[in-house]
Amino acid sequence: MPSTFTARYRIPASGLWLREKPIEVQSPDLSRELRLGQEDDQTLVLEVVIRSVTEADGEDVAEELAATFLETLTLEHADLIVTAGPPVLDSTSYTDDQGGRTGLGAIRLSASAVVATGVDRQRSEVILGSTLTSRAAPTPMARTARRMHSAALRVHDAVVRYLMLYGALMVAGEAIQGTATQPVIDQLLVQEDPSIPVSPDPRGPQHGTETAFTKARNDFIHAENARRGNDAERAAAEIRTLVGPLTKVVARVIKRIK
Repeated sequence: MPSTFTARYRIPASGLWLREKPIEVQSPDLSRELRLGQEDDQTLVLEVVIRSVTEADGEDVAEELAATFLETLTLEHADLIVTAGPPVLDSTSYTDDQGGRTGLGAIRLSASAVVATGVDRQRSEVILGSTLTSRAAPTPMARTARRMHSAALRVHDAVVRYLMLYGALMVAGEAIQGTATQPVIDQLLVQEDPSIPVSPDPRGPQHGTETAFTKARNDFIHAENARRGNDAERAAAEIRTLVGPLTKVVARVIKRIK
């Protein structure tokens, strides 16, 4: 009988509903399994099962998989998620290869609600499968950008979230183009969404143009500059209208990192 470590996490996540009952996905070698359910409209439940592992190693692997799941979830469902907090360990159990058991015993997931709109089984299975088969992002910078994007969705203040997302975008720019200059960042944004408004850079024609996302960011952090309007409150108000669209486009840019 192989040893089995099981960890159950609650993940605060508003704006997201599962359409189906709990979803289960196994790794190709059957050594790992993820089960996703939903307690209510504010809480997802993720159960991580690790086989043929010591209890200490199981804890480490489960924690990494839970974090990777959240990063993947927030990237793939940036169009739906309002906020998403870090996974919170609820309980664990461990059965060794002799059949001895420690921890809280059997763990069960609540059935998720069935609603008219939400996330279907196929998309959820893709996210769970991706978590199992590629536990780490392709590069350290990709992982950093993913973590920054995921961390931003834990923040309720729109301005702070916006600046964190823009920071993740700059990391993505460095990873994709080797630099994070303003022209590169705006190029990445427009490539993902050509409808993003562009206006002249207020510093003068030698500086070219800037997207609405970059303008809002610059108007806020450089509010002391008369050419930026000297109005941090106006800039913050603009940021609040743009934080939702920026969340989505930054997720698409990050997914381009090889």
